[in-house]
Amino acid sequence: MGHEDDSPPSSGPPTFRDTLPFGPVPDTQPFAFAPSFHPVGDTGSFRPGDFEKEYETLYAEALSEGEISAEERERLDLAASALGLPADRLRKLEAALRKAYSGRASITLTDDEEVTPHPGTLADRAPPSMRPGTIPGLRTLPPPADSALTIPPAGDSRPDVERTSRSSVLPPPSHPPRRDSRPSGAMRAPMPAILPDEDTSPTRPNVFPAPELPTDKAIDRYLRAPRTEADDLHDRFLEMAHRHALDEQLCVAQVLARRGVATRSERDIAKAHKITALQRPGQPLTTDAWKLLYHPDQDRTTGEIFAVVASAVLFARVNTMRKQKILPKLDPSKKHDPMTSTVSAVRALGWSAAALGMTAPPIYVAPDAPGGLEIIPGVPPAIRVGGAILSGSSALELAFHCARHLVWFREEYFICSLVPAVAQLEDIFLAALLIGAPDIPLRADVKARIALNRDAMLPVLDAKAVAKLQGLVAQFIARGGRTSLRRWAQSAEFTACRAGMLLCGDLDVAAKILSKEPNGDQRIADVEKFWASDAASELRRALGVAVTNVY
Repeated sequence: MGHEDDSPPSSGPPTFRDTLPFGPVPDTQPFAFAPSFHPVGDTGSFRPGDFEKEYETLYAEALSEGEISAEERERLDLAASALGLPADRLRKLEAALRKAYSGRASITLTDDEEVTPHPGTLADRAPPSMRPGTIPGLRTLPPPADSALTIPPAGDSRPDVERTSRSSVLPPPSHPPRRDSRPSGAMRAPMPAILPDEDTSPTRPNVFPAPELPTDKAIDRYLRAPRTEADDLHDRFLEMAHRHALDEQLCVAQVLARRGVATRSERDIAKAHKITALQRPGQPLTTDAWKLLYHPDQDRTTGEIFAVVASAVLFARVNTMRKQKILPKLDPSKKHDPMTSTVSAVRALGWSAAALGMTAPPIYVAPDAPGGLEIIPGVPPAIRVGGAILSGSSALELAFHCARHLVWFREEYFICSLVPAVAQLEDIFLAALLIGAPDIPLRADVKARIALNRDAMLPVLDAKAVAKLQGLVAQFIARGGRTSLRRWAQSAEFTACRAGMLLCGDLDVAAKILSKEPNGDQRIADVEKFWASDAASELRRALGVAVTNVY
């Protein structure tokens, strides 16, 4: 059988290229890997629990009609017996559903919303007046006196992750540690002399206009001038050049060039290595590499708590939408396999998932749908590819969109696709805390409301999940019981943008996409900060796409 490039069939065992996550990839197609690429285990994709499968096979039809009749009850019990599922387990799931329906708990639809907005806008939709670092109704708790947990510094909830961007599992850099330890507010340090014939760019703030030596007064003004972020980037570029840290030098040059403040040498390097084709990863990201990709403001414990309860929330969400007959229906004939699909957006999703070390969710192509990439609640959840992204997008743009979108299918972030507002996110978080620590102090009115969520979620969680939740809640309490879910949601969006930037590799393309979105300037600024950091180049080395020669 011939391949997509019409090359003659080969005899003998398949080559490694034939074993890639989505089949043989001709060298001429953009979504390809380097020959060294080898898939790794999944780094944290969301996977629904077994109870959803039980629901899908046993509950869907019965619950969609309302109350379960005696005949339906008998049929369900027989089916459960044939599948080896205990009847009491199904009773508990039904009880959880009824609790959610009767109480209108926050884990189900609220305010009769039929569509949950895109998860990336969750923080944007939160009231700006929300007090940072607190959740209404939850008292701040001092760490227990006998707690053996390590309490990280304020603002850092990652005791297991070093605050430096360096990962111990990644190869050490070829250059020594950073020598510049000035605090951000320190006085400007003298710059190395740059002769006018080397760089005459008028945008360079640290070049004196005349070749003759400056006067003492000019030097004094220079040293006392307020230091800018551009100054720091220029310094970093020169320092990375001195250390032969070539990829770091290139990334900084790209940021300065996009801002229009690059020197001639910086512009030359950025222009010389302007990518025109999609980069080909040599290996996927690992779990440890992902620690560098997470936004530094992210509260990791909060995300891990949401990861435990996400399946329970999806269970209630899907059931409620089915009961109200608003659950989107996907046409099985429109399902595409990244291994065989010829649709660029589908191949881009498969390529991005493999590069990020994730599992691609089911993908459905819907040219008539008005949107682009859309998360469809279901068992399992799926991606619907709409007409807006099926044509007119370059490979670089598809790489950014797809990598960014797949981040919402990570277990710690999937919860964002199930709630319409931060207020509902807070209710779910408090319910999780109540399951993990039943005696946690809450206001009486808040506890009564949150109990609805707890009662709807708890029967769905198995003993292992509850035990894990108890440990995570203990960590949360040990560091004072403080978090800002608006800030957490915003850091999740920043992480998604960083993933898109990493796989796209073109800062101009990423900025063009983000500039069309609400709060795009803020997202662009964070992507630029990431791209000029040590973490970005460490991740590029982890992917196998870092440059080794900038000249």
